[in-house]
Amino acid sequence: MDWKAAGSMLSRLTLALAALMIPPMITAFSYGQTLAGAGFVSAQAALIALSLPFIIRLAKGGEIRAKARSEAASVNAKTGFLSVGFSWLLLGLFAALPLFIGGYYKNYLASFCDVISMLTTTGTVLTSLEKPVDITLTLYYALLQWFGGIGVLSLITVILPKTEKVSIRFLKAEGSAPDFGKETGKLRYNVRIIFIIYGALTALLFLLLLTSRTSAFGSLVIALTTISTSGYTGIVPLITANSYSNALVGVFALLAATNFTLFYLLCIGKIKDAVKNEELRLFVIIIAFSLIAVTAANLVARAYSTFGETVLNSFVATALNQSSTGFDAVDIEKWSSFAVILLFVMSFFGGCVGSTAGGLKLARVLVLAKSLKRDINKALTPNGVYTVRLNGEVLSENAVHSSWSYFALYFIIIGISFVLVSVGGDFENAFQKLTYVTGAMNNTNSPFFAAPLELPLFSKVVLSFDMLLGRLEIFPVLLLFNVNAYRK
Repeated sequence: MDWKAAGSMLSRLTLALAALMIPPMITAFSYGQTLAGAGFVSAQAALIALSLPFIIRLAKGGEIRAKARSEAASVNAKTGFLSVGFSWLLLGLFAALPLFIGGYYKNYLASFCDVISMLTTTGTVLTSLEKPVDITLTLYYALLQWFGGIGVLSLITVILPKTEKVSIRFLKAEGSAPDFGKETGKLRYNVRIIFIIYGALTALLFLLLLTSRTSAFGSLVIALTTISTSGYTGIVPLITANSYSNALVGVFALLAATNFTLFYLLCIGKIKDAVKNEELRLFVIIIAFSLIAVTAANLVARAYSTFGETVLNSFVATALNQSSTGFDAVDIEKWSSFAVILLFVMSFFGGCVGSTAGGLKLARVLVLAKSLKRDINKALTPNGVYTVRLNGEVLSENAVHSSWSYFALYFIIIGISFVLVSVGGDFENAFQKLTYVTGAMNNTNSPFFAAPLELPLFSKVVLSFDMLLGRLEIFPVLLLFNVNAYRK
């Protein structure tokens, strides 16, 4: 473990978080929320103090490049994974400070759990607040969701100096390193493209929501939380009589759940390459199947008065569910149990690799399915030669094995977490607790129950841990508990 390289990345992280707190701090003081504003000021002071070594190096100018080259020589995959795990934990710990100091939470650990929920784009509030949700908290949580959606280290790679070798170690560990194949070569350039696409989608949705007569603040919050596929909107009402705005949210949630590199291919005229993408095709098939099945079930159940209303509500719920956005834009109390269970099952698949969506990711599902098909063919014709291909490329055995390892760990963790969360509980709420655990691992806010359970603090910590595991795809978090990882 290279502690100097890890410390350098953590310094950048704290500096970025301090900048993120500026808008809610200004908002708090503007609305006379002195205690909340003081909370942000105190947290920023602590963050800047931790960032002082990096700020001094940055001020010296020329020394920073030499220092970065020195770091690059010693950064390996282990350092990347550990740095990512520590970065997200540190981010959660400091991001929770202004909320605890500002009086929103009585318990600091409970504040940390909810902040992790926002950063991992899960969007579930696990704790009852000490005071009503206000404009400051809504804006802060929306920014945290958007910040976590793009990938914390992706954003830092774009805005702060770092060498190519160091950047790729950190971003691959975080699971946010884009892959454009042969189209581009420099990782930092690729990340900038992703960031521009992410920002452009956010800005476009914001502008379109303004045309639907949604307020400027409401449009901003909805845009930030939809493109990050998180969905906690605080005081901003999402359920309205405006079908146009609801449809916009559904469409953009699906776009955000699509591999962002495909948007780049479309921009440079590689339309055929984008359309041929196997993961995208599976994503379209799943959305179409779910929409048809849910719409049919709602028509049979007569959940809505008109056919158009049925189709629209079914589409919005399907889009939000599959993209792991999960905020309750549709009242599903009227739905049949078949439609609800179907959405619950489909939420495990999630969106595409290279998107802000959660879940298993469809590329991994494709690899598992093709691997099973290959094994069946081998059993039938042992002398045959079979390979696993994805988008025309032959996958190595290590890649296939990694997918199966992730799949096994994913369900083992869900099982263990369900047992831990259910300790001391009653059987009647067992399924609801299961949806909490799966929602945490899939980074989605389940809308299936209107009244959230009052969970003990231990259960909230378990769920927060699951959220981190799901967002960072398990391995960087588990490596934090490996003693050997800290040895040279």
